[in-house]
Amino acid sequence: KHQRTLTYHPTCLRIPMWRCGSAVRRRTPGYSPTRLLSTVFSALFISASRAQQLQVADWTPFQYPDLQVDGEWWFYKLLDTQFPHDVIPSLPTSAVSSPGQSPLISGLPQAKYVLLEFFAPWCPHCQHFAPEIAKVAKVLQQPQALSGSLVAVRAVDCEKLEMRSLCMWGGASMMPKLLLAPRDVLAGEVPLTAKSTPGVVELFPVSEAKEVMDFLRTNVQGWPANLPVPPGRPQGAPFFGWSQPVEGVVEPQQVPTQDIAVAVVSLLHQAFATLNFDPPTKAALLDLLSLLCAAGPGSGCRQSACVMREGIERDWNQLTSQITITEDPEGKPISPFTVTHLDWARVEHEYKWCGRPWPDFAQESWSWCLGRSPGTRGYTCGLWLLFHSLLAGAEQARRLPEQSALVNRRLLGQLQRPPLEVVRDTVRHFFGCQDCRDHFLAVPLATTDLATSEGQMLWLWKAHNEATIRIGREERAHSPLSPPRVPWPSAEACPACRTPDGSFVQDQVAKRLRIFYGSAFHDESQAGTQVAAVAPLAPAALQGVMSKYSL
Repeated sequence: KHQRTLTYHPTCLRIPMWRCGSAVRRRTPGYSPTRLLSTVFSALFISASRAQQLQVADWTPFQYPDLQVDGEWWFYKLLDTQFPHDVIPSLPTSAVSSPGQSPLISGLPQAKYVLLEFFAPWCPHCQHFAPEIAKVAKVLQQPQALSGSLVAVRAVDCEKLEMRSLCMWGGASMMPKLLLAPRDVLAGEVPLTAKSTPGVVELFPVSEAKEVMDFLRTNVQGWPANLPVPPGRPQGAPFFGWSQPVEGVVEPQQVPTQDIAVAVVSLLHQAFATLNFDPPTKAALLDLLSLLCAAGPGSGCRQSACVMREGIERDWNQLTSQITITEDPEGKPISPFTVTHLDWARVEHEYKWCGRPWPDFAQESWSWCLGRSPGTRGYTCGLWLLFHSLLAGAEQARRLPEQSALVNRRLLGQLQRPPLEVVRDTVRHFFGCQDCRDHFLAVPLATTDLATSEGQMLWLWKAHNEATIRIGREERAHSPLSPPRVPWPSAEACPACRTPDGSFVQDQVAKRLRIFYGSAFHDESQAGTQVAAVAPLAPAALQGVMSKYSL
């Protein structure tokens, strides 16, 4: 039930969550991602000398100034906006050494023990855990706990590329995760993994302050017997994890395309930087771009998706690196296996979404998808809006005037599968929250659901409402003060969609879906000047895709 978050460095080999293993660059077929996950996350770390030979540490955002905001990668800005994790002190990026250097962590707080919380900004479980770890940090400042000099808490943001070596060392492939160690251990020379470091203990999974306090009581020598219990949430205080819209903000009449655009760039970045592009994952990426090309929001943005898809497929061998792993952490031979990585920084440098630089969307960030509490909603809200809009857009594409409809029908025909299946595959391959992914894919899917555009839209609507109800229960379990969640559409927003007893009228819901989400297909507000107007003669960059789709 916890997050599987992958962290990448943009040049060299871009291997997530582990040091670039003893590797040979080859162009050979990929292999089972199940084996990849079980092997990579359990063992693959290598010596500093090999890491240096592969120039793992040679990465910098300044290679691509068009992808940075204030000297950092553009997605840092988006993540910081979404989830300012300031409830406890963060370990500064300057405190973490490059792979192979000692000590791994410098500038540690002056305390007998250090408790590291590994998190990811958009991880829902991390968001829900934030107020719990904040309670623990407050208790540890009490005089009975030596005012913070017994155990000091530091947060580690594993989406920060600078933190890659620490997150790899800690095995933080699922979060939130806690590691406790004596300060002297962390300040010295440590083995390649936290699990092999004497004195380091971990707590995972974790969701409540009480679990953390019990963990500390068991593992901290000299733990005071009279330390107070972490306080409960004051009556009337908001719960950090409320993923409700900002109070007072009403649902718009049409889907907000700014949120869709931010969701697209966030999703594409996650997809480009995925763990391993085996054939099914590559197909899922190309299918997603095809669906965006045919049914995405706005003709200008659809055009950018067409160009992006054609270029990535054409230049795949030049944009990817393949690595064969041959040794385990101790240097012992293992059965070789190969992983394929896409140079996501180069892709984002060469292609723009809606004709606009990627940092534009990070600086704009979310609008209606802003949460009532800092860091909530955001990405997951935007993904729902995007997926609904793509299914409604696919129907809209078939209802255009004859010539335009012919073009879009040909584009949709390239998918060879219903748009809903493309959406499900996108979640399966590119959405990092395993718990969320499992719930979504577990919703029953019948052949009749795929038979029509309306059936596909209604299936996604039902899946979304199921998630709404389930998350509402989880929120109220955290805090009885959480506001109730209302399945969409509400009776106020669509009176015709409900019967007197509150049940839904599905044909009216389908009509509401077309009105609310279908509007994005015709919206040009997010297109940049480079693609806002479609020239009578297509640009040279479009010649390939026009030929492929016989436009």
